[in-house]
Amino acid sequence: MNFVVNTHGINASIARSTKALLRSINVWRFTLEPAEYTSNRKRDIVNTWLTGLPTDAWVIYADIDEFFYYPKSIDVLIDLGHDDFTGYMVDQVDDTFTFPELMHSSSISEQYPMSCFGLRQRISHTWGVETLKHVLFRVRGRDSNYTEPRQFSTSHKLRSPVEALNVGPFKHFGFTGGVNGFMGVLLMKLHAYEQGDERGHSKNIGRTMLYRRQLDLFDVSGWPERLQLTVSGSSTFKETCVKIGDWSAFINKEGTVHAIENRSNEIRNLKLKRTREAKSRRESYVGL
Repeated sequence: MNFVVNTHGINASIARSTKALLRSINVWRFTLEPAEYTSNRKRDIVNTWLTGLPTDAWVIYADIDEFFYYPKSIDVLIDLGHDDFTGYMVDQVDDTFTFPELMHSSSISEQYPMSCFGLRQRISHTWGVETLKHVLFRVRGRDSNYTEPRQFSTSHKLRSPVEALNVGPFKHFGFTGGVNGFMGVLLMKLHAYEQGDERGHSKNIGRTMLYRRQLDLFDVSGWPERLQLTVSGSSTFKETCVKIGDWSAFINKEGTVHAIENRSNEIRNLKLKRTREAKSRRESYVGL
């Protein structure tokens, strides 16, 4: 297991406590990255790391707030020749939409039980485009005849001519509250990308607009003591978030979503799409 911790803008005591925390859970291989955060910098660090891995290595590349799920038949799919798997991100929030701070007293899934299918697409105005991320892949795969290490083109997507197999949803706990929660990260990212805009980095413009759009969902006048949704933010979350409980009941052996009880047109459309995909996969993998 390897960790990269961005220390830009934090004091030395926080850096030391972060190192101590990682060591307390037996994580000894980590890098403290002092440069200002950008998605491109993060991608470049990971790509450099990939080039140094063994020829037959497999990679699970997850952010600290991403909890990947895999179908029970993942080993069978690998035996069939698949060596690259994607999942799609589903944001988790609390059921009061007040975004409390993460506590150690109970399961993170119990604290944030609402699954927000389509939330990111709604915020980014990219309906029909899933927030995919490569959740498991062989470093050197069949797209290069197992010779060249795969590389990321963005923080989530590999440069690869071979289409990965989508194994369904995974949980993203990106809306934890408090002074060290998501709002502080959002403001930090927005500041970094706005500075890039001022320096003429055109690739940052889209990200800046996305983060501003996300910020518009919240009333930050009382943050960090209190965080509230705006009117548009309240409708956005309430129309895309549902409580589905145990996810294992919604992921079959090919990793597709089963019936999802929903309260919105967006989720209903997603359910129909997943049903069609499940039927197609069942026809392709009869007997798995």
